[in-house]
Amino acid sequence: MAKLPDEVKAFIVVQFGLYRSPTEVADLVKEEFDIEITRQQANEYNAGGANRAVMKKEWVKLYDETREKAKKNLIDVPIASLAYRLQVLGQMARRALKLGNRAQVAALLKQAAEDAGGAYTNKQALAHWMVGSGAPGSGGDVKNLTEEEAEARLVEALSLMFAKPPEKPE
Repeated sequence: MAKLPDEVKAFIVVQFGLYRSPTEVADLVKEEFDIEITRQQANEYNAGGANRAVMKKEWVKLYDETREKAKKNLIDVPIASLAYRLQVLGQMARRALKLGNRAQVAALLKQAAEDAGGAYTNKQALAHWMVGSGAPGSGGDVKNLTEEEAEARLVEALSLMFAKPPEKPE
């Protein structure tokens, strides 16, 4: 078992504070830092578990602060929380976008908008812009996007979808 730098330890603690499972945390560490750890090694930094009593106070404090912030947006059953569902849908949409699966991205964007209370107004134009031919009139194709461009486009589309709609006259 490799010794982990404090930056990785902090990342692990925060992920547990955000209700991630040990398997998810281990996978995220591999993605973010290119370090393979087991879920058991990740779980050593779970201040929500049995290790809390033996963990450094700084990690317990970081976990508690993260969990408190997360509770503002999440409830104890994550799948019932809008924030959690949107987070998962965003991850799924990014993966589908990387694979060039435009139909799946459009379906996920629609689901995210429906979960957010039907806040989308021009779903056809947004879905076309998001996954079709690039920005309206640009002629660009989603398959030619870099990973950064694809993620930026996804973030922009989600922010447009979840912007507060104008007040309806009574």
